[in-house]
Amino acid sequence: MWIKGGINLKLIINKTHLLQGLQNVQKAIATKTNLPVLSGILLETMENGKIKLAATDLEIGIECLIEGEIVEKGSIVLPAKYLVDLVRKLNESIIEINVDKKNNTANIHCGYFNMSIHGYSSDDFPLIPWINNGFNCILDQMLLKSMINQTVFAVSHDESRAFLTGVCFSLQDKLRLIATDGHRMALRESEMTHYQDEKGIGAIIPAKAVNELTRILTDEGEVELLLGDNQVSFQLNNVRLITRLIDGQFPSYQQVIPQDYKTRVRIKRYELIEALERASLIVRGESNIIKLIVQKDKMTIASNTPEIGKSSEEVICSLDGEEMQIAFNFKYLLDVLKVIETEEITIDFTGSLSPGVVRPWEEENYVYVIMPVRSN
Repeated sequence: MWIKGGINLKLIINKTHLLQGLQNVQKAIATKTNLPVLSGILLETMENGKIKLAATDLEIGIECLIEGEIVEKGSIVLPAKYLVDLVRKLNESIIEINVDKKNNTANIHCGYFNMSIHGYSSDDFPLIPWINNGFNCILDQMLLKSMINQTVFAVSHDESRAFLTGVCFSLQDKLRLIATDGHRMALRESEMTHYQDEKGIGAIIPAKAVNELTRILTDEGEVELLLGDNQVSFQLNNVRLITRLIDGQFPSYQQVIPQDYKTRVRIKRYELIEALERASLIVRGESNIIKLIVQKDKMTIASNTPEIGKSSEEVICSLDGEEMQIAFNFKYLLDVLKVIETEEITIDFTGSLSPGVVRPWEEENYVYVIMPVRSN
C-alpha cells in the first residue's frame, strides 16, 4: 500500500541509489505535454520503508523502489529536468531532501550545497495502474534483452498502420517476438519452460515501451511478464514498467517465411558488413540500392550512382544451389547483420524478385525476411 499526503516529507538517500532510480524512471517522462506534472518524477514513501520513484507519459509508466532513510513520510513531484541533472552533478554521497507540502517546494542539501526546487502536488500525478488478473510468466533478463534487440529495429514508423508499430509477443509452445514494417520481418524465438498452450496468447507491445525495457534489463536475473486485457507489465528487481497494448491483428508471420530455396550462401558476417558499408558510401536515393551477385565461391557487392560513381567488391562465400543476382536496400541488410551474434550467416534466395532469408549459421532460433528491390 502506498502512502499519500503528509504535511512534510524528509528523506536521506545515498546519491548512487537515487541517481540509478531516477535514470530508470526518467525514460517514461512526457517530453511534450500540456500537463506540467507529467514532466516530473514522483517521490513517495512506502510503509515497508522503501522510497518509490515514478514517471509516466500516460502510455508508459515506470516505477522504481530504492533504499533510503525516511525521516518523515509523504510525497511530491519534482521536475525531472532539474532533479536528474542536479543529482548527477553532486559530489557528496549523501543527499537530504526536505519538502514543504504547503507550497510543494523541496530543499535539496548535499555537503555544503543547498538548492530549493518548486514541484507539484502528488495528488495531481496520474495513478500508474496494476494488473491484478492476467497471464504471467518468468523470463531470463539477458535472453529477453537479446530477443528484443534482434527484432524491434524492424517495426514500422507508419502510424496509419499502428499494429505494425510494435513488437508482437507470441506465447504458445515457444516465446516468439516478431516485428515487421512490410519490407522486412524479424522473428526470434526461445523455448518456454513454464508455459505451453495449444491456443497460445499474444500481444502487440509499442516499440517505445520495448526499447525502454531494454535499457532497464540487465545481463542477469529474471523478469516477470504480466499480461492483462489491454496492458502489459514487466517486473524486475525493484523496477516495474507498464504500458498499454496496441489494438489490431498482427499479420500471419508464418506465411511470410519461404519454406525452400534455390540459392543458399554462407558468408562471414563482418566481411559482409564492411563491404556493404564501403559500397553504401556512393549510394543515393530513398531505395538505397545495392546489388548482390552470387557466384560459385564469391559474392560481389556492387553499387552505382551515375552522378557520383560506382563500386564493386568481392567477398568469399560458399554457394549451395544456383548463381543469381538480387538487389536490396542496404540499410535493411546492415540492420540485421549488426544484431546477429554468430560469426557466419546464411542467406537463402528463391529468385531475384522473391524475399531473401537471413539466418545465423547453425542456429534455428532467428529468421529475418527481407524484400528485394527492383534494379536496372
